[in-house]
Amino acid sequence: MKLIKIILVSLLLIANHTASAETNQSNFGGFYVGAGVGAVSADSKYAEILNGEKSGYTSKIKAEGIKAGGFVGFNYVTTKNILLGIEATYSFYGANGEDFEKLNGIVNTDYSVETNIEQSAELKARLGYIFNNNQTLGFLTAGYVAGKIETKNMTVDSAFDPSGSNSQWQDGYLLGVGIEHFLTQNITARVEYNYVDFRTETYRETIYNSNFRNNIDMHSTQISVMYHF
Repeated sequence: MKLIKIILVSLLLIANHTASAETNQSNFGGFYVGAGVGAVSADSKYAEILNGEKSGYTSKIKAEGIKAGGFVGFNYVTTKNILLGIEATYSFYGANGEDFEKLNGIVNTDYSVETNIEQSAELKARLGYIFNNNQTLGFLTAGYVAGKIETKNMTVDSAFDPSGSNSQWQDGYLLGVGIEHFLTQNITARVEYNYVDFRTETYRETIYNSNFRNNIDMHSTQISVMYHF
């Protein structure tokens, strides 16, 4: 995706700026706020459930798009340049995908499923190391995430039926890695990658009077700007 390429180029620019950064003291510690944009790619695994068992209808959907959101956080820096932090994030998505259902592995072009990733809330911890004369931070992150996911069941002859639309929050965990660098005395830029595993959630589907389960693995790359107080 073009946006991913733009983000990777931005990472190279930040790294280049890091190499020529001023040596004045800067402080990652304390409160900060920020906002960012990124690219998202998710794999949605759908399976219909009848009488507590899989009916044979399944679908694997690739949902791709963009995300944008804001966050607040707090960092504590030890005397050994180790950073311990906590961050809360809320994001909105424009990421969706659609595919035909399969019946026991055979494509059924009469039915399709669409997955839309709408929103997410995250609470995560950060562990990092500050280097380059206190100008640059490399970090790992992990935490809890809840995402609002919409799944639509559609038939070719009747197109979309509103009774086949289900929007529900799914929770899971997040793992990530990133680099952050001071651009001015109070402003930093960050590039990060996050992996999210949304746990399997069961939905009620009224068109066919059945349930279905949806499990989503999501990858995102994001560039952000923060203001440190």
